[in-house]
Amino acid sequence: MLQACVRESVHPAHALFERMRTYEHPVLLNKLQHELNLSAEDARTLFEDVKKFLALSASTPQGLAPTTAVDKGWHQFILFTQAYPAFCKEYCGHMVHHVPEDPFSAVKDYESVPRTRELAELIFGGLSSNWLDKQGPTCQGKDCSPNDCTSCKGAP
Repeated sequence: MLQACVRESVHPAHALFERMRTYEHPVLLNKLQHELNLSAEDARTLFEDVKKFLALSASTPQGLAPTTAVDKGWHQFILFTQAYPAFCKEYCGHMVHHVPEDPFSAVKDYESVPRTRELAELIFGGLSSNWLDKQGPTCQGKDCSPNDCTSCKGAP
């Protein structure tokens, strides 16, 4: 369904991410390594994935949600309270706000992470393992398939 209307080189998120790729933040990369116990290469990959998510969020009207790994990287970027808003203004044209899910809400959106991953794959092609969300918070500790979280639906 998304494939019919999204092609890698046509979607605005693709062009936006290409612009974002030039943005570097060495101190953030150091924080990702230290706080998330990542290698330098894994920190760079995670930051590229955060930029992909931000490009999607800035150019897609539908609600999107990051995987657990991308969310952790995004949290680290947000902590840079001068650099993050400046990045958003320069590349996205507006602030990309983080709206956490209410852990006590009776209504859970189990489709947003798989939908976001599907859209990212259609636009950017192959994705890193940061886009897989096995045992993510929306799965309440259960293994979910990379394409679907329906096995978690209905869990209290």
